[in-house]
Parts: sequence; structure tokens; C-alpha cells
Amino acid sequence: MMQQASYLLASQLAAGFNRLEVEIAQATGYILPPNLIEIPRPPFVGDKLTLNHINVSNSTVGAINTGMVQHLDAAVTVFQNQGQAEIAAAIKEFAQALVDNAEISDALRNEIAEQLAYLVAQIQAKPEQRSTGIAKSVVSGIGTAIAGVGPLLAAWEKLQPLIESFVSH
Repeated sequence: MMQQASYLLASQLAAGFNRLEVEIAQATGYILPPNLIEIPRPPFVGDKLTLNHINVSNSTVGAINTGMVQHLDAAVTVFQNQGQAEIAAAIKEFAQALVDNAEISDALRNEIAEQLAYLVAQIQAKPEQRSTGIAKSVVSGIGTAIAGVGPLLAAWEKLQPLIESFVSH
């Protein structure tokens, strides 16, 4: 438990550093690319990782970047605390469907999780700092990647318009 607590603190600090690096890179027009810290997998004991909102069971612990899931889980909490329950619920539902889905490969699951984390960061950014063109491409890419995957597609159809309402302004 102590290892997990230490990891969570370190990963939160690293995620904050990574976000600052991206914001600096955006502010400078990517003259200096962001120097991101790779967040390693957490020490894990047991067969289930329960965050505040998203559950990762033993079948997907090694298959998905749990640091990315933790980032998404934290974003759900932030949106809820800001009174944006609709987007928080939609992110939670899509992220859980992504974690639970066995129809897609682990590599694709991780790519979609990364893309979703990027979109969440764009939503959280100030409107003048958003990369709307890139965000719109990512939204389109996720839709294309999950076409034909029923549970993911159903959750995406709830989340997509909410994301688009943020990144199209």
C-alpha cells in the first residue's frame, strides 16, 4: 500500500510536469518540443485496480497503460468538481468501455486512451490555447478506430458531441 501511495504521488507530480511541458510547448509554437516524463506502471498487488471512477481488472492490468487510465480518472473528478457532470459521466462511461472491451487489440486500446487523454487536456485548456484542428482530427480518428465495436461506439456517440462542443470554439 505504501508503494502504491508513493507511486500515485509521483505519477501525479509527473503528470503535472508533463502538462506544464505541453503548455510551454504550445505557448512557444512547439519551437521546443515537450520533454515528457514517462510514467511507469504502478506497483500492483491483486487482481483489480480501482480508481475513483474507472475499474481495471486483472485481465486488462497489463494490457492498458494504467497511468493513462489514472489521468482520465482524475479528469472525471475535476469535471465533476467543476459542475460539468455530463462530460464527466460521458468520459467515465467511454473510458470504462475502453478498458473492458475485449474486441480491440491492446495497442489500439492504449492509442485510444492516449487520444482521449489528449482531448481531455484540450477541453481543460483555455479556449485560446486549444489546438482545435488537431483535436478535431483526433475526434475523427477515434470514431474511425472504433467503428463496428458496439459498446465503445455507443459510449463514443454520447461523448463525441460533448468534446466537439468544447474544441470547436
